[in-house]
Amino acid sequence: RRLGEVYKRQVREAAGLAEAVASARREAAAAFGDGTVFIERYVEHGRHVEVQIFGDIFGTVAALGARECSIQRRHQKIVEEAPGVVPSEVRERLHEAAVAAGRAVDYVGAGTVEFLLTPDGAIHFLEMNTRLQVEHPVTELCTGLDLVRLQLLVADGEPLPEAAVFARTSGYAVEVRLCAEDPAEGFRPATGVLHRFAVPGVSAEFGGLDRAGLRLDSGVVDGSAVGVHYDSMLAKLIAWAPTRGEAARSLAGALARAELHGVTTNRDLLVRVLRSPEFAAVEIDTGFLDRHPEVFVPLVPSDRVPLYTLAAALACAAARRADAPVLAGLPSGWRNVPAYPQVTRLLGPAGEVEVRYRLDRAGALAEWAVRPATAPNGDGAAHDGPRIDSSDSGGATLAGSGTGAGSAGSAGSATGAGSTTDGGGIAAVVLVSAAPDRVVLDEAGVRGAYRVHRVGSAVHVDGPEGSVTLTELPRFPEPTAELPAGSLLAPLPGTVTRVHVEAGRRVTAGDLLLTLEAMKLEHPVLAPVDGTVVELPVPAGGQVETGAVLAVVNPLEDTR
Repeated sequence: RRLGEVYKRQVREAAGLAEAVASARREAAAAFGDGTVFIERYVEHGRHVEVQIFGDIFGTVAALGARECSIQRRHQKIVEEAPGVVPSEVRERLHEAAVAAGRAVDYVGAGTVEFLLTPDGAIHFLEMNTRLQVEHPVTELCTGLDLVRLQLLVADGEPLPEAAVFARTSGYAVEVRLCAEDPAEGFRPATGVLHRFAVPGVSAEFGGLDRAGLRLDSGVVDGSAVGVHYDSMLAKLIAWAPTRGEAARSLAGALARAELHGVTTNRDLLVRVLRSPEFAAVEIDTGFLDRHPEVFVPLVPSDRVPLYTLAAALACAAARRADAPVLAGLPSGWRNVPAYPQVTRLLGPAGEVEVRYRLDRAGALAEWAVRPATAPNGDGAAHDGPRIDSSDSGGATLAGSGTGAGSAGSAGSATGAGSTTDGGGIAAVVLVSAAPDRVVLDEAGVRGAYRVHRVGSAVHVDGPEGSVTLTELPRFPEPTAELPAGSLLAPLPGTVTRVHVEAGRRVTAGDLLLTLEAMKLEHPVLAPVDGTVVELPVPAGGQVETGAVLAVVNPLEDTR
């Protein structure tokens, strides 16, 4: 059943049909109490286009416009547009088919008739949703109609007003669904406390716009807890502008500058989709994300992350100085004679790193370095990622797995002097100011502000390119319990619905071990390597928290 457009499975080979049907049945039965499954032909490169209709008790059925909803993940829409870019002849046929469907059943109220549009212009009926859709705001902004109010008037026996019967559209609207999920991990739902939720430039909330701007329909605020019992959508952000391009640029800019702290979201993916040349050229269909892995890359390039870690370290030091009971006005790490640099250990996107820096007597950045954290035995930790080494001479070398070699200067003085070496990379960096919540760095004459929000050990840094979340690690960590080798951990809280293997069974990499249900979806847990299942501590029906051991698989060489 396709209710909610979530419970679909695409099957290309007969061997996978049985498990796909069984999984869809379980999800549908758990969510709706009905495990009926429909099997339909799969259309390659189809566009998901729908029409908003309204009917009243007097037999009038009107089409209020079309919507483009082709950008999807897990068969669920994440970007919606109105009125959509389709030829006028196709638009007329869509409207006629939608109205005919409503009239055929004497439909009363708000409804959405959904179609699959093939590259050659053929229209295939999908279904009719007898309600307002999540994406109804784009139609509201383009028509100026309040669809919720209109639905209530029709339910009260009022006739459709002339503005609805002969609805006209103006401008263009684009909506994105901001969800608590990790696109890099197969859109795995995320949980936690949303410590900050701030979107700049919002003109209205749950209402219309009288000029080009942004509308926010949000179900969360600062401090909201995101659990596992509901859908992962946090908010809808909608831009309305005279043209599609202007709306997409406005929406992407606001998303990129938004402060979303505490819960992983799909924000970076949405921004990259909106800024992609293919989206601008309307080269879209329901398989867009499968064909464009580049949109899954974080907004902050890996070779720029060191600047964010430096900003985090400086802000953390500034916060400690501000809270110091004595001599709080002295620069962090001040010494009468230059000595060892200060060291801050942070857990970042590429693993643990050490930020080493030294301020001169005037508080200017004299030297800095970001390198993989050193293991207790003195050897370099096994982390791939950028490494930036600097010295008093101002030269610095940027190197890291997959980043190529380059150079960057890091020496700075109170007057703003710095130096660079040849080869590109990060240019000379000068510290302009450092406060607990804001660090300003000057890179080769270009100033960049880094907003810093600290919550416990978490450090959220919002900079010119995007946002990076880091964790400040203790200087002297407490010992922790060691997990058995081969442990598979729960990525989020949920319920183990099925266990597909038993202890002692030989498995190969990719075999399905068990199924975890959370946020209305099933998440398969697969064997990471060839080996033997030696432990299954959670039975079917068991509840688990994030980090719980779900299974232990010994690699094949360890089972002989």
